[in-house]
Amino acid sequence: MSNHDALNDAESLRAWLDEACDASSRCIALVDPSRYSSPDACAQALGLTQEAFDALPNLYAKYAKSIRELGPRLWAGHPDDPAWGQLLGEVLERQAASFLVFTPDGRSPEEHLAGLIRMPQPGGGNLLFRFQDVVVLSTLAPLLSAAQQRALLGPLHRWLLVDLCGHATRLDAPDADAFRSLTPALRLDQSQIDALGEALVPLTIIHQANETDSTLLSGMTKCEQVHLIRVRMLQARERGLRREDDIALYCVLSLQLPAGFDRSGPVADALHEARTRGIGFGDAIDDVPVERWREMDELLDVDAPDAGAH
Repeated sequence: MSNHDALNDAESLRAWLDEACDASSRCIALVDPSRYSSPDACAQALGLTQEAFDALPNLYAKYAKSIRELGPRLWAGHPDDPAWGQLLGEVLERQAASFLVFTPDGRSPEEHLAGLIRMPQPGGGNLLFRFQDVVVLSTLAPLLSAAQQRALLGPLHRWLLVDLCGHATRLDAPDADAFRSLTPALRLDQSQIDALGEALVPLTIIHQANETDSTLLSGMTKCEQVHLIRVRMLQARERGLRREDDIALYCVLSLQLPAGFDRSGPVADALHEARTRGIGFGDAIDDVPVERWREMDELLDVDAPDAGAH
């Protein structure tokens, strides 16, 4: 695996891709429609007609409709296709795709990727491996052993992606034998699975915050939002919170309330109650008397810059 400096525009991204896709290889896009509200929205963002989008190979084709609709697609536009410019812009803005480099006469990338979708877990059962999700793959990439990287790539020469902060990552096949011999099945250990889960939590909390109030994180890039939420998650744990729903609640409250909200007042009361009574933070928040919230509102009104100005 190798990293590249942050890419700031579609032109620098295209130059990086051109360097990684040599003349003897093909480079295709692995599109992640789940970055959009619907398949129609994804097609429109990429400048594709609905007919053209529906014709793209869907790696979830054999699954139920609810899963299939937002399944990853493979797009193989000609290098001169103007749609590349639109796609690259969406890659930087929404992490809409990653890129696969392979030899045309080798094993089909579609066949290989289909075999990665359901991954056996260490404790039994299967995990839906969302390799099309740039957040997932950028988190996993530095954790992979050489054998795991080879299993992930299979017939691919390399896998190229740009993370939430614009950092470009290039996963290269460990050796030439990876193209000619059977590759092992990809397996992750529990620590790697836990790391993937942890990487996705900030995005879930960001979604919850936006559902609560769309202005809470406005004006920030997704990179800045994720960094902020990770800091607030750490603070929540320092306050003794362990449950995911409690940590999420703390983070959302931290975006709504002023600095020091957890040192005094109703939130501090709830944190104390959660620790001493061994109950959930959410339950403790529900138990805070209404009067305590009114007291905080009154203090906020007094501290507001325009308080009393009429």
